[in-house]
Amino acid sequence: MHIIRLRRPWVRWTNDIAQAIRTDAPDTLTEPIETGGDVHYQRRFNCPTGLTPNSTVVLSICPTPPSTARVLLNDQAVWDSESEDSESLCLEIQHLLQPSNTLLLVFSVPDSSQPDEIVRHLASEIELQIHEAS
Repeated sequence: MHIIRLRRPWVRWTNDIAQAIRTDAPDTLTEPIETGGDVHYQRRFNCPTGLTPNSTVVLSICPTPPSTARVLLNDQAVWDSESEDSESLCLEIQHLLQPSNTLLLVFSVPDSSQPDEIVRHLASEIELQIHEAS
């Protein structure tokens, strides 16, 4: 198995902020985010090279995002919090990969959130795992 960690550069923005902020995954958020909206995390990446017909590409997010999250790859929904509940998230995505890709994680922030609760919205390690079938 080959692993590609999707760390910097991520871009974070909220519904009420016009300018995006560069960040990392996991996010080291220090400033409060307005509640009652969505927090978006976006990361662009190129298709891994050397893939074969026997390759399986898995998007791994560990721990799984909080209960109010959606994951989109190239504008196509690949997971939402209502579809599965587990400690880690492993999604086969090779059929969705393009030469240039955009991964988007969207978290809904409830009205009652406190700033210290928001930090965990992107507390996940995110990586691509490439498996080769024998």
